[in-house]
Formats: sequence, structure tokens, C-alpha cells
Amino acid sequence: MPKGKQQSLPVIGTHALRALLYENPELLLEIWVSDRSLKAHAELLQQAEARGLAISRVKPDTLTRVDKAHRGLLGWCRPPRLHNLDWLLKAVDSGLLLALDRVTDAHNFGACLRSAEAAGVAAVLLPARHAAGLSAGAAKSSSGALFRVPLVACNSLPYAIDRLSQLGWEGLALCEQAEDSLYSYRPGDKTLLVAGNEQQGISTRVLHACNRSLGIPCRGRNSSLNVAVATGAAVLWCAAQMRE
Repeated sequence: MPKGKQQSLPVIGTHALRALLYENPELLLEIWVSDRSLKAHAELLQQAEARGLAISRVKPDTLTRVDKAHRGLLGWCRPPRLHNLDWLLKAVDSGLLLALDRVTDAHNFGACLRSAEAAGVAAVLLPARHAAGLSAGAAKSSSGALFRVPLVACNSLPYAIDRLSQLGWEGLALCEQAEDSLYSYRPGDKTLLVAGNEQQGISTRVLHACNRSLGIPCRGRNSSLNVAVATGAAVLWCAAQMRE
């Protein structure tokens, strides 16, 4: 990692790196590239140099020690800012929010963020503990959404849902066992979708804080969806309904 930057985050993948370069260049610290990859990434490197970004030519083994899927290029950046609940209550007064309860897999977390950005989610709420965290895997699987979607760290997710409920937000818990279908519900202009972790789903306290539980009906023999798939389907459907 860049010297003296112990808190820096490696960014793997040209999509995530390009998103940072064009949209949040202030977060980027340095780019590492192997000699054999200079030509393949010439345009991106030229743009980085034009922005005064440091570029270091390193051996492929150096990149591999960070991530085996580097493809000859990676960036180092500052982690995205984590907002608090007070910021959310002041900054967002309507729209679609997403809360992820104890989603600990980095790739699922990143995929959820990618769907959230595609759906126009205003912010994503995360528990301060027992969450995937801001990692290279999350940045890569989010295709840059990790740096574009506002993230809100909550000391208590149930408390945050209660506060939002007092301001007219409706908490919708995505549950496999729910009797009511998400597709039969018309979301309002203050909708908070809540998705649970990969094995246990939504915790009891978070579930009780929500206004209602909704499921995603499946026709196949396997009725259990991966959290990233379920979240993607739910946020995109809600966004479409809210635009009508």
C-alpha cells in the first residue's frame, strides 16, 4: 500500500477505478500498474496523470499479493465517508432507502450497493458492527457504487428504523416466510427496504422495528434467494413503482 497510508483501500477492477477517477478523484491516492499492462490501460493512466495522480510501475507479483484478479492494475484510495443517522435525517426527506442487517459477505454487500445505485436509492443504512465493511471485494463487486451511494453507519439499526418511522418512513422487511407479497404492495414516497444476512435473515429486533414483512414469491422448487439477488429485485421493483 502507499507509504504511510495504512487505512487506504485497494480498488480492483477498471470499472470501480474509472468511477473513482472521474467522480471522486479526491479519494484516490495512487495507482499501481505492471509494465506489461501499460498499453492495455493507457487511456485510464493518461487521465490519472492529467489529474496529478501518482502512478507506480510495480511487478505483477506485487499486485498479486494484494489481489490475484488484479489484471495488471489497481488503485489505492481513501475509504468512502460513513455518515451518521443525524446526517440522514437532515439530508433525505423522501425516496427509497435500503438497510442491510448483518450482511457480512463482501461480495453480497457490494452487489447490494450496485443494485441500490441502479435503483436510485438515496442512502444505505448499515449496522456499525457485524457488517461486511469497506473492503476491496466490496468495492469491486459494487462496480464503484461503494463510492457513490451514501452509506450511513447506525449504532442501533432498530433505533434508526424507529426514528425514520416517526418521520413517516415505512419499514418493509424482506422475509422468506412472509405471507404478503412485495409485488402486491404499493410503496409510498418514504420507503425503507430492509434485507437480512446470508444465513439467518433479519434479526428479531430489526424485524419488530419494521412496519410490515413482505416476501418475494418464487415459482421454482428453490424458494430461497441469495441476499444480493433478493435485494436487487426488491429495490428495482420499488423504484419502478414509486416512479409511476
